[in-house]
Amino acid sequence: LLLKEEGIENTWARHRRHYQALKAGFEAMGLKFLVKEENRLPQISAIMVPEGINEAEVRARLLSEFNLEVGAGLGPLAGKIWRFGLMGYTAQSANVMLCLSALGSILSKMGYPVKVGEAEAAAHQSYANQHVSAAEEALSDAVKAAITDTAEGCELSRVGQQLFVVGTFDDKAVADRVAAAIIQADPSLEIKVAEIAE
Repeated sequence: LLLKEEGIENTWARHRRHYQALKAGFEAMGLKFLVKEENRLPQISAIMVPEGINEAEVRARLLSEFNLEVGAGLGPLAGKIWRFGLMGYTAQSANVMLCLSALGSILSKMGYPVKVGEAEAAAHQSYANQHVSAAEEALSDAVKAAITDTAEGCELSRVGQQLFVVGTFDDKAVADRVAAAIIQADPSLEIKVAEIAE
């Protein structure tokens, strides 16, 4: 039902978004992934158990203290990895944050050098970066379409928070049409048309 309501593309995007935040948190704790980045699936993260940490005790405490169930390694990986699932309904920011907070708390109490809050901060930063990237991509697509429909030979570039449309216009009327098309694509933008002498 969730997949039908959300749609497959949105479901994949949600899993990727939360995986990126979880990954940032794990990395902030100094934890290592078993699988190389290019071979990972966002739905499951195989994390190497740090040396000197009793992996079964961590899993038991996560379950008893935080109601979080984490998979153990199987076969030759038994006792060496944890398998963190982020699938379906569990792929939510609240679950990512709970997992990072709970794991960090337990590892810290077991003597692993974790600075409380760093993993959560890294996950929050990942979410923020992803939101900014998505907004910029959507803005760029709308603005590019407006420019393409209005004038040829223009380029779009961003420097910090400023968006620049660079092009050569034979007269100011064409530049004004480009500015109007951009404002129509995104009314929140402030447009200034500047003439630059060659």
